[in-house]
Amino acid sequence: MPSFQRNIGGSMYHNRSIRSALARAAFIMVAAVLIGPSAAHAQKAPAANTDPFIGTWKLNISRSRLHSGEHYSSYSRTYATDGEKVRVSWIVDDGSGKAARDGYSARCDGKEEPANAGSRIRCWTVDTNTVDGEMIGSDPVHRLYRRQVSSDGKRLTLIWYSDAKRQTESELMVFDRVS
Repeated sequence: MPSFQRNIGGSMYHNRSIRSALARAAFIMVAAVLIGPSAAHAQKAPAANTDPFIGTWKLNISRSRLHSGEHYSSYSRTYATDGEKVRVSWIVDDGSGKAARDGYSARCDGKEEPANAGSRIRCWTVDTNTVDGEMIGSDPVHRLYRRQVSSDGKRLTLIWYSDAKRQTESELMVFDRVS
């Protein structure tokens, strides 16, 4: 008789319950080895883009202070990954019913690169939620800027400055996250 069936100081029922417990433990270990790695892999979500700017934003006209003479019936900006760059695009309707579209891609590493309409851009990351930059060859009102995402990720502020030290605001544009 095999040793696990011998009745040494206990009942046959006790030995069967030990066998049953060992069989369950063996089954669980085999299942964990076979299923565990694939289950753990399946539960791991792909790394989310941690750039808080990525998404679509709509101008909140009531919270914005636009440069005199500018009027928008709608304005949206979209930030998307473009390889190692960020693609910035916008759609603006000035009330005429005809939407204008434009955009550019930039690394924001402090180096000058082509932008839109023959202008160039130089931008750099200040911190996770802040980018400073300048549009070179652009109109003087929209030259020096700071864009910032709120800590809760729901609001984007784009401030245009009239001075290189970024102390005098010429325009404040506040956008709410759409997606």
